[in-house]
Amino acid sequence: MATILAMASLAVACADATSPVPEDAPNVVLIIVDDLRWDAVGSLAPASLSTPSIDRLANEGITFDQAFVVQSVCKPSRASMFTGLYAHSHGVRTNVDDWTQKQKNIFRAMEVRGYRVGYVGKWHLGGKTPPDWADRWVSLSGQGEYVDPVLDIDGAAVPYSGHSIDALTEHAIRFVRAAGNQRFFLVLSHNAAHAPFVPQDRWRGTVDPGSLEIPSSFYDDLSDQPAFLRERAVVRNESTLRLTAEAYYELVRGVDESVGRLLTALEDQGILDQTLVILIGDNGYLLGEHHLLDKRVAFEESMRVPLIVRYPPWFDGGEHSDGFALNVDLPATIMHAVTGRQEGFPSHFLPVPRVGIDQSLKLTADGAHRQAFLYEYFQDSRFPVTPTLRAVRTPEFKYVSYEDPAQIDELYDLRSDPLETRNLVGEEQYRQVLAALKLELEDLRVATGDR
Repeated sequence: MATILAMASLAVACADATSPVPEDAPNVVLIIVDDLRWDAVGSLAPASLSTPSIDRLANEGITFDQAFVVQSVCKPSRASMFTGLYAHSHGVRTNVDDWTQKQKNIFRAMEVRGYRVGYVGKWHLGGKTPPDWADRWVSLSGQGEYVDPVLDIDGAAVPYSGHSIDALTEHAIRFVRAAGNQRFFLVLSHNAAHAPFVPQDRWRGTVDPGSLEIPSSFYDDLSDQPAFLRERAVVRNESTLRLTAEAYYELVRGVDESVGRLLTALEDQGILDQTLVILIGDNGYLLGEHHLLDKRVAFEESMRVPLIVRYPPWFDGGEHSDGFALNVDLPATIMHAVTGRQEGFPSHFLPVPRVGIDQSLKLTADGAHRQAFLYEYFQDSRFPVTPTLRAVRTPEFKYVSYEDPAQIDELYDLRSDPLETRNLVGEEQYRQVLAALKLELEDLRVATGDR
């Protein structure tokens, strides 16, 4: 293991020794959707919600059915997407921390390879803006307002009359149209669908709250789970939950419309099929499960996200992967598309199936056999009720460990209890499973530099 870590460190140190970019290297568009649940799009979405543009991405690309973030908070998750590192390595442990950009990151890697780099949307990572790698910079202050936001456009404050989804979409399309023949890397980072939920007027009332199912874990009494969960339980009324979910899903409809507009712009420029398009949620979101809203915790609804990739040279369309795909896999995946090599990012490629397409054109699926991964959360001074935790997720089980001795650990058998309502940590028949997961957690911490 020490040898592997040393090789990874050497690769990162040599990251700026760039290789030539092949003539057929793609443009790259990364669409980040704030607080997007894994089941908020496509056939998994509620019956009253339609996401035709995101469905198009899936039908023309690949869906990673087991995609997760390694920390379910906005700033740490985004820093992980841009560096391929866990929060304990890149330093953005909470939403209070800013990112120094000292680590190798995908923006610099694309810039030095001649890509025109555009960032449009929620940044939230602090530091001087615009960064020097940005050829075009359109961001929001912090989380940003939904209605009449003030945009930071290349360092100048510019008010916008309307909704942030429309503002960001328009600027993303302008960037695509202005790129000309130069390859580009565009991040469109929506502040939707983050609370407080304020959808565009044209989507208000388009989701019937009465059609939204109350999750069965809403009725979980939390009696065998950590005490802080009972403190965090904020939603007890079904009607209030339905209205909250209605506004959330109406924001998702606005994001779906934005995706469609951007795909159309790429088509109009004649470059859609030469563009690697990735859509991912920065974290999940609990909508009443275990009486909770928000994220942070290690429940599936918090850490699991949609992840869809469209790129015809790699994927015929309608493909699915059931391997664990993580947000830290994105930089290595993008670099493989651009250069044909991993280029020094210390993470896996996304776990693509080894069928269907010439493997010389497709990713080496080094994440396909990942049997477990580490999830972490660090206590935030502004939201202190959720304690520091680390968890290990396998295909069958999840074990959650807390630094606070006042909290009981959690163990779930996801085969028989996918909704995580029965904590098995004290049950004798799972004693050996628990011991094995504790060892796995320690191994993952060592492997990711958390020890």
